[in-house]
Amino acid sequence: MAVGKSLYSTCSIWHASILHYLYGAESLAKVVAIDKFKSEWSFAVPVCDAEIDIATYEQNELTLSSAKAFVHSFNLLSQQQRKMKARGVDQFVSEAWIRGDVG
Repeated sequence: MAVGKSLYSTCSIWHASILHYLYGAESLAKVVAIDKFKSEWSFAVPVCDAEIDIATYEQNELTLSSAKAFVHSFNLLSQQQRKMKARGVDQFVSEAWIRGDVG
């Protein structure tokens, strides 16, 4: 992985879904399975921005321009978690992150 690039990490799939929705699928840098139900999601996004976005979400003030797109983000992350479990894989790192294309 590229050195010196910061990631915002969360164990909440809801927070991960918000970041995936706001910054796009390409921002997802890695996923680490913690147990069979929980993962740590890491995004190559500005940490300060991610913290503000999550705080806005937690305060029930985040406005979605597309509920359908948010649900799609949640579904993609859920599917990825299930596929990792089915394959017996406990970590995913995106090729874009490895190449340094994001972050």
